[in-house]
Amino acid sequence: MVDIFISYSRKDTLVVNQICKALDYQGISYFIDRQGIAGGMEFPERIAEAIMGCRFVLFVASENSYQSRFTSNEVVFAFNRKPAGAVIPYIIDGSSLPHEFAFMFANNQVYSLKKAPVETVLMKTLCDLLDKPFVKPAETVEKKQDSKPGKDYSCSVMTLITVVGLTLSVWLGIRLHSVLMGISIFVATMVLFFGCLGMTDSNSRFRSFRKISYALQMALIVIGSVALPVCTWIGIATDSIMIGGGLLVVVETVVIFLYSVVSHFKTSD
Repeated sequence: MVDIFISYSRKDTLVVNQICKALDYQGISYFIDRQGIAGGMEFPERIAEAIMGCRFVLFVASENSYQSRFTSNEVVFAFNRKPAGAVIPYIIDGSSLPHEFAFMFANNQVYSLKKAPVETVLMKTLCDLLDKPFVKPAETVEKKQDSKPGKDYSCSVMTLITVVGLTLSVWLGIRLHSVLMGISIFVATMVLFFGCLGMTDSNSRFRSFRKISYALQMALIVIGSVALPVCTWIGIATDSIMIGGGLLVVVETVVIFLYSVVSHFKTSD
């Protein structure tokens, strides 16, 4: 007997692929229509057989699945034919169950992606229901190891940035007899400081620099910070605020655009 029947909308394939990967990792067998239906077999008959032949039905609930006639038919069929509690609603997009589904699952536990992440809470719940041992994801173990004391260098790095930046702002301001140059170095230091602060959390995100997205973000923060004093110096050297200011606007515009692109791809992983 198959452990899990996955009822979902094809439009939610990305999340469903994540669920399937987690199920494989836990050694939980499952039926999903893209791999379980052989050519020439009657689609409704095969689906009905798969639902009756599984232990639990995982209803991947979303605005997409609510509008899918096939998904709704699967859920209703499973609810009417399977034992109480055999259908597990799992909301993946923050939506609310439509009235008919809310009434149907009034006595059931409804899970959500936000409160029950796939690899941890959802898999732990399924393993408990199936009387299977839960295997902690390797990433979770790695994060715990990374958070051990002595591996967080963010405070030291940010302190160094602040001390060096302030020293340079005073020294260059005095040496070049330019308060503007000193102020620009100071502002650049603060930009770099708060940029680094945004790249950290309570356990330090500096360890995430192995990820290309974080490395690119940090590089763009540095470039954006350094651009301010450099363009100020160019403006002073050429005795033209227009040249220095114009160059600064161009550089910062490009940096902000690239940073937003990198941030978009990082959050969509």
